[in-house]
Amino acid sequence: MAVDPTGKKFAVAEIGESVGAKVHIVIASLSQPGKTVSHTEPESTRLLGWTTQGLLLSDTSRSWLWKPGASSEPKIPGVSSAHVIPSDPGRLLVATGQAGAGLCLHLYTLSSRQLGPGLTCGPGADWTVSPDGRRTVFGSTVVDLVNGRVGPELMNSLGFYSPHWEDSTHVLTPVRGSDPQGQPLTPVWVRCDVSTGACEQAPIPGSNGTSAVIDW
Repeated sequence: MAVDPTGKKFAVAEIGESVGAKVHIVIASLSQPGKTVSHTEPESTRLLGWTTQGLLLSDTSRSWLWKPGASSEPKIPGVSSAHVIPSDPGRLLVATGQAGAGLCLHLYTLSSRQLGPGLTCGPGADWTVSPDGRRTVFGSTVVDLVNGRVGPELMNSLGFYSPHWEDSTHVLTPVRGSDPQGQPLTPVWVRCDVSTGACEQAPIPGSNGTSAVIDW
């Protein structure tokens, strides 16, 4: 789901029930119930966010934009995946390259279609942007998107476990260990400070280690 930058509409993407089914996107007004727009995209399309230029969509190899009512869907050249900057929906944090062969992160301005210089590069890994748009965790490396500073590294490479942002300075990640005999242990949540890289077990209750976490 994504909300448009004006806060007046929202979009929901639903996966088809059969193999090869198209992804169905419904756009609705937050103030006028019943007024909706429907749209379909190919299988495996993901809705990544709502920018000032329309919905940001992606699959396993490319990213593109779709604006409700528009007939064309402009691609973002050379970009394999992207995230909307939460504090500035007119900019994206994008990855160029291919997962497995190496990815590089750049800031991308939608109005000018301008790709900024490379911030950092590394093997294919999950990456997310903080709620204030200030930092990203790329693999286990923290990158400051304002001044371009790279680092610190999250302790024990915990960022590789798909971190969720708790707030703009801390990420939470579930970690499953094993005992000396190699048997899996109950997963626990670990909190990492992105300004120092220090991590600690988070006091999140629950026997299965998967209690609710806000994913910005």
